[in-house]
Order: sequence, then structure tokens, then C-alpha cells
Amino acid sequence: MTVGVSKDVRHEIRTNSNQNFTHLFRRFCSSSSVKLENCNSVEDKNGSFSPVDGIIASIEHFLIVNLFDAWSKCKTVCCLRVVKSDRNFGNKHNSSFAGQPHRAVGMLLVDWIFLAGLGVSMAVLSLILDYGVDKLQTYHVTVMEIFNITKYETTNTLMTYAAWLIYTMVLLMLSTTIVHYLSINAMGSGIPEVKTILQGVHLEKHLTFRTLISKLIGLMLAIGSGFPIGKEGPFVHMGSIVAHLMRRLVEGIKPAYANESRSYELLAAGCAAGVAATFSAPVGGVLFSIEVTTAYFAVRDYWRGFFAAACGAATFSLLRLWINPFEVTVAALFQTKFRHLSYYPEELLIFACIGGICGLAGALFILIHRRYVLFLRRNNFMKRLFQRHWIVYPLTISILYSTITYPHGLGQYLTGQTVFARSLRDFFANCTWHVNPLHVEACSEFLVMRWKIHDSVFIELGVFIVAFYFLVIVSSTLPVPAGIFMPAFVIGAAIGRFIGELMALGYPNGFRNDRQLLILPGIYSVVGAVSFCGAVTHTVSVSVIAFELTGQLLHILPVMIAVLLSNIVCSSLQPSFFDSIIKIKHLPYFPDIPKSTSWVHEIRVEQIMVKNVKFLTKQSTYYELQELLTTTHKLMAYPLVDDPCELFILLVTFPSKIEAKIVKWDEARHAEYLRRMQSKNQFQTMEDGACKDGSLVKYCFSISYLK
Repeated sequence: MTVGVSKDVRHEIRTNSNQNFTHLFRRFCSSSSVKLENCNSVEDKNGSFSPVDGIIASIEHFLIVNLFDAWSKCKTVCCLRVVKSDRNFGNKHNSSFAGQPHRAVGMLLVDWIFLAGLGVSMAVLSLILDYGVDKLQTYHVTVMEIFNITKYETTNTLMTYAAWLIYTMVLLMLSTTIVHYLSINAMGSGIPEVKTILQGVHLEKHLTFRTLISKLIGLMLAIGSGFPIGKEGPFVHMGSIVAHLMRRLVEGIKPAYANESRSYELLAAGCAAGVAATFSAPVGGVLFSIEVTTAYFAVRDYWRGFFAAACGAATFSLLRLWINPFEVTVAALFQTKFRHLSYYPEELLIFACIGGICGLAGALFILIHRRYVLFLRRNNFMKRLFQRHWIVYPLTISILYSTITYPHGLGQYLTGQTVFARSLRDFFANCTWHVNPLHVEACSEFLVMRWKIHDSVFIELGVFIVAFYFLVIVSSTLPVPAGIFMPAFVIGAAIGRFIGELMALGYPNGFRNDRQLLILPGIYSVVGAVSFCGAVTHTVSVSVIAFELTGQLLHILPVMIAVLLSNIVCSSLQPSFFDSIIKIKHLPYFPDIPKSTSWVHEIRVEQIMVKNVKFLTKQSTYYELQELLTTTHKLMAYPLVDDPCELFILLVTFPSKIEAKIVKWDEARHAEYLRRMQSKNQFQTMEDGACKDGSLVKYCFSISYLK
């Protein structure tokens, strides 16, 4: 018997034991969940309490309350040993862990092993990609130098240009062909699709093994060709694919993994593991994946994302250390060595200005990208040329890009043979480019020569920023896997480096002109990288990724000020890059309600809902299905309800599945018709043959009579 007594009654009993017994006893009877049949039996006919009965009732009350407290504590401590026999009786496969602690431990171990395997898998894929990209980019320069063999400069230029062009074109064509024939869902970043999936929308064939292979190989070839393409976005998509495939394998052993909510939890963890394996940044990876993929994140899933990301980042760092013989210990990917005292407080205003400039540049970047994509889709000539002949557009862009980046031509203004992503190390260098080589803050001669071909680093940086600003926009429209994080990061670093070099030129003795703290353009470059990337993606967690990439936290204040201002400026002008792609692709994604417009919050569901909803019931006929498909061919899904009156939704089905069922039914109906006709013909043949025999005249007569 379970007795439930409210806290105020117990408090009154313990503190006010001398109060009226009648009042307390009645309060107990009204608040207790147990029915005491003799609650009113202690009262006499006049409704008053006798002293003896009152004393007995108070003693019983005291014992019941204390027993209730003891029972509550026992139940709390020993809950795992309490077996509810009325619920678990006869159910051997009950999911409750009561009385079976080993099952709970086993489930936790499966969770931990699953997440660790997810992180390790993403680290291995990231390492394979980096190794392949490094080899392809090295061979690019080697192949070009092989043809530099004649004595004539013009001939060498033509031959090396042809080698540079053909190598880029072949790799990009291979990437485009693999994606086109293996899985077209591998195109682009993948983050917009993952955002849509995590909102509960089912996208066909976006989480398949074919998409994973197409994404990995296509991304390796595209980056290896030299195009300014990042791998962060594709790895978010690949992480969700690996999580989905692993869940499908495990759900046969552990049915709990078949749950839909568990699926979304693991997809979010896969996204975090993908970002962490890309930059070896577990904390920033988790925060970034949450910001760009989910509108509402369950805090209880934090540990899954962090554990998978930590396993992925640790495995990636250790494997990279094992492969690279020149590294002694685990270090950041772009380790910086800025001095502890790096800037004056007055420079925070300059950092804030960098944030504002990068916010405007990021908004313009998103706007130009969207207008360019819509131009390619709406222009009649472009539509006929590129959509009908899918190979023409990447072929044209590869020729254009190779011509611009040719090291002995226009490419000498764009760092020459230095790969786009590798220029980030030059931007973060702890030195000043434009000063005299004998200056205390001077850079190495080899670094300066890459950025000072015409005696001015400002011309080089300016051309680099403008050229790659538009080249990244064009490259992101190619039909290959392509991320935007690292290209935006590099462009922002170039903007910050340009402003930092200008500041160092204007204040050669420091901002206070006291030669104590000379201006470090490298810190300006870090601030610019975070600001522009944060503006394009509308994220603040990119600052955490920057801290993990550089391995230093001393620039946390200028970075946070700049990234917040850039987000404010860009978000007030344009949506994020990923939300812009969602609009371009018309993905079924529900955007956030803008906080600045109060009238939106006053709109009710009944004002925008479709009241005449087309639905199916369990009693729908074959004719009703056909009529529904012909009259509502634009609908993407149909709800299945239990009853036309109750309208309690059971599931959602898709037109393709209904059409497949109808085709099967038609085939079955046709087969049944043929079977009946065949049996009827056989019966008619047997009848005609039997009537010719005199011994079966009686049988034939009976058949004729039946006809």
C-alpha cells in the first residue's frame, strides 16, 4: 500500500502537534492517496472528537508519515532493485533496466563505443583526404616543371601553361564525372541538406554509402586540382552519413538505435565529429556544428557531440604525428607564436573596424553569390548551354581558373605556386612583410619574395583579395563537393593582413610611438579571418576554432569584439551563406522567426494553415488513391489518418511509394486476370473434347444445363 501525504501536512504534524486533532485528521484524510474507510468512524454523531480517539488517530498519523518518509528514501536508493512485477510480468524483452543493471551498463558501453568509432572513422577519412590532396597538389607543380626543359622562354611558357591547364582540367573533370554518375547529392557543401534533415525532413539518398564515396573522392580531386575549395562543409555531411550508416548497422543488435530521436542525436554527433576531424578542434567543432545545423539543440546531447569530437580530434592529431616525421609532438594546425603583450587597448577600436568591414564584405559576398547562381539558372542562353550539357560549365571554369592562377603569368600576383590554403601560414606569420630585412620584425626572405614581386606587398595583397573574393564565389557554384569555411577564412586573413601591414606602415614605432609594443600584422590577420568567416556563416564559434587552430588565446578579446560586430552587420543585411543556399535550392526548411519584426509573432496558425488537406485513410480505395495522385501531383507527401472524422495522423507517405504500390497492384490484377482467362480456356477445351466421347454425354449434358 502506497500512501502519499503532502509536505504541508507533514510539516503541520511535526511542528504543531498540539493543534486540534479533528482538523489535522481531516486534512490527512483529504490529502492521503489511501482510502481509510474509518476516517469518519472516530467522530461521534455530533461530529466531535473524543479525546481517546483523537490520541489514537494522532499516533497512527505520526507512524504513517514517518513510514512514508522511510519508504521514499528506500525507493530512491534502491530503485534499480525494485521490480514492478505488474508491468514486467511475462515480458522478457522489456526495455526497462529495473533489476538488470548489466543491461544499463551494456547500453552505455554501446553508446560510448559507437561515438568513439564515429570519431575515429572521421579522423581516418580526414587523414586520407589530406594525404591525397597533398600528393595531388605536389604533382601539379612537378608536372608543370617537367615541361620547362627547352632553351626558349616562349616555348617553355606555352608548354608549362598547357601542363598546368590540362592537369587542373583533368582533375576537375574527374571530380565532376564521379559526382554526376555516382551520386549527384554529393554536390556542394552539404550543410544546408543536413540542416533540413535535422529539422525532420526526409531527403532521398542524401545519407547513402554512394554519396559518402562520391563526396570523398570528388572532394579530394577538386581540392587537389587547386581550386579554392574547403573541406569543412563536406565533412559535416560525411559525418552525418557515417553516423547514419553506423546506426543502421547497430540497430539490428540494439533496437533502441532504430528510434527516430536517437537518429537525430547521432546525426548531430556526426556533424561535430566531422568538423573536429577537419581542424583538430573538438570544442569549436561541437559549437560550430550546433550553430550551423540545428535551430534547437537538446543540451542532453552535448556529451555525445563532445565525446565523438574529442575522439576524432585526438585520432587525427596522433595519426598526423605518426605520418609526419618532422613533427615531435601534437601541435595546432596553424601554430602561432605571438608575444604575450601584443597590442595596446587603443587598437581594439581598429579591431572593431575590421569586424565592421568584414561584415559588409561578407554580406556582399553572399549577395553576389546568390545573384550569380540565379543568373545562371534564369538566363536562357546559360540554361540551354549548361543545364543540357553539364560538362561545359566546369570545363569553362577550369580553363578560366587555370589561366588566372598560372604561376608564370597572372598567377605570380596570386602567390605563384603556393596553394591557396597554404597561404594562411604566411598571413599568420609573426613578422612584418614590408619592413627592411634587417628590421627586428622582418620576415624571412623566402616568404617576402612570394608577396613582393613588384616591390609592394600591398599590390600583391590587394590583387589576391579581389581575385580570390570572386574566384571563391565562382568555385562554390561548381558541381563538385565544396566547402566555404576555409576559403572565407583565408580571404578574411588576407583582409586582416592588409590592414595590419597598413597599420605597421603608419605606426612604425607602435601605436603609442614608444617602440615598446610594435604592431603585429599577424594578429590583425587572425582577427580578419575570424570576422569574415563568422560573417559569411553567421557563427560566433568560429572564434573558438581559430583559438584551437592557432594554439593561442591571447587575442581572445579582439577576436570576440570583431566577430560579434561582423555578425551584427552581416546578419542585418543578408542571411547566412547556408540559409541563402537553402533558399536557392528551395529546400523544405523552416527559417527562424525574425526577432526584429513583432507583427510576425502575432500571426496564428489558422491564418496560414491549409484547411482543405488531402489525406488518406486506412479505408481508402484503389480509385481514391489514383484520383488523389492525379489531382494533387504537386504535393510532396500525404498524411495517413485513422479515420476521416477523428483525423488522427498515423504516418506520412510519399507519392513515389504510392505510385510503386499502384504499379504492383496493377501487375497483380493483370496477372490474376490472365490466370482466370487461362483457366477458363482450359475448362472450355476440356468441355469440348469430352462431349465428343459417347461415354461422357451425360457429363456434357449436365454442363450445358448449367450454362
